[in-house]
Amino acid sequence: MKEIERPEQGTYEVYHLISEEHSYTEYVLELAEAIAPFCKEVHSQNYYCSPLYVAFLFRYFGNKVNKSFLKDYENDKELKEMIIALGYDFEKFWYLLLFIYDYTYSSCKKILELEEDNTDNLKDICKYICEEGAALTLKVNKEKKVVIKNSRSLHIIHKMLNQHLESKEGDSFSVYRPKNNDWNATKEGTDSYHIWYFTLIFLKFFKVCPPLKKRQKKGEIISLNKRLLISKLVYLLKISRTGKFEPSESILNAFLKQYKNEPTPRFNKDYLLY
Repeated sequence: MKEIERPEQGTYEVYHLISEEHSYTEYVLELAEAIAPFCKEVHSQNYYCSPLYVAFLFRYFGNKVNKSFLKDYENDKELKEMIIALGYDFEKFWYLLLFIYDYTYSSCKKILELEEDNTDNLKDICKYICEEGAALTLKVNKEKKVVIKNSRSLHIIHKMLNQHLESKEGDSFSVYRPKNNDWNATKEGTDSYHIWYFTLIFLKFFKVCPPLKKRQKKGEIISLNKRLLISKLVYLLKISRTGKFEPSESILNAFLKQYKNEPTPRFNKDYLLY
């Protein structure tokens, strides 16, 4: 597998070097833009692309991306045949696999415990404050200081809160922060949770960069089943540490069903700062 050359121009040339001189990260860029597209109002003006893509490049050149399964990937002939049969470049797919594994591992195995969203309580107040019989109570040290029952006053409060929540100021006010402002305190999610999210991200890639549409010839033994391919990658990466996971579409579907109502991870400390 050809290694991406480390840029000599400095860290701020990472994006330009890779995008202009190499094509190996093409799939990574396509997927990263689908997950978190560049927004000039929010992201650094030094990089005109997805912050996830930039973060991956910095982590890759900083030797923070796990590449220990390279030989297993290169030597798996059946896996290679499936990837190529679906119309993907085997080397580009390697860098895609690195990105998805690194991104989902950080999302699911380094979970930051967050403080409550600053706007949640304000939204709850707006939801109920205009209902018949509503009252707003302010307590200080468990002692009631103010009780507002007047409908006109409650309407004014409702209007002011709504204006704030709908404004840009309201958007910037809603910031998730780790508990006690400790960015190193994390908890580890389960392997099954990681498998589920890993699968979701790969399925998203297949929507962004669809495989070739072709009918399987009679007698052809190479599978074109995308979910079976994902399950083989889960097995290759040993995401399940029990040793009981076997490549199977049905097993993968069971994980998707198990977590179908689970919200996707909303915070990733390794892909946050770009």
